[in-house]
Amino acid sequence: HIGQETIEQVLQDIEDEVVLMAGTKREISSKAIGEAALRQLYKIDTVAYIRFASVYRAFDNVDQFIQEIESITHKMK
Repeated sequence: HIGQETIEQVLQDIEDEVVLMAGTKREISSKAIGEAALRQLYKIDTVAYIRFASVYRAFDNVDQFIQEIESITHKMK
């Protein structure tokens, strides 16, 4: 379970990252926002990360899930 305070902090971290990426342009692609969300989710909950990634990256087969899980497992070692 992730508390409300953690959720609010993750949202703030995503917003801060997006503002930095946008710089003076004040514009950023939705892809960059999605990737920022993935990075923040990865830090706090890898299951939430996989769930979001599966929708955001439109996983359409089990192999894509397996590849992403193996990638996470490899990074954790």
